[in-house]
Amino acid sequence: MVKKTPPKSSPAQIDDPPSMVKLIQELLDKIDFSSDNVVGASAETPRLFIKAGEYRIQCLRERNRAKMEHERIQADRGLVLRDEAIRNGDKMTEGKLEALLLMDKRVSTTLEDLNTADENDEFAKLLVEAFRMRRDVLEIIGRISGAEMAYQKAIEMETSRLVETRQKLKDKYPKG
Repeated sequence: MVKKTPPKSSPAQIDDPPSMVKLIQELLDKIDFSSDNVVGASAETPRLFIKAGEYRIQCLRERNRAKMEHERIQADRGLVLRDEAIRNGDKMTEGKLEALLLMDKRVSTTLEDLNTADENDEFAKLLVEAFRMRRDVLEIIGRISGAEMAYQKAIEMETSRLVETRQKLKDKYPKG
């Protein structure tokens, strides 16, 4: 089977750990933002969310690949062990087969790979969720900022009316 080379614009592949570490670090560094730069953070969020989603898809694909490989190796080794038991005239119960499979180095290696892929997939889910939270926080800050600006504008309008009213009163009732 020939492995396709990803296009240059695609995110780092799961089998390129240094690139994945760099991508994850970039995403983690960008989760936090300055409340002074809400507009910039808001503009950046969709791009980062897409990167986190692409990472999530890569982790899911790797998990699916690891699961299929584990099941294939486990089934293959199970057939070999059953055939050996039949040739030797041994009785092979499901419990004994399961125990032998757990002790098999190839099966345990693929199980470790599957467990690692599961952990990475869970982390990727949390990373995507963190960017959803970032989006929500930016929306809240935007609403608060809008409300504060409206409040400030109302205060300024009332202040100018108050100054105008005071001037009218001074004009109407000069100090005597």
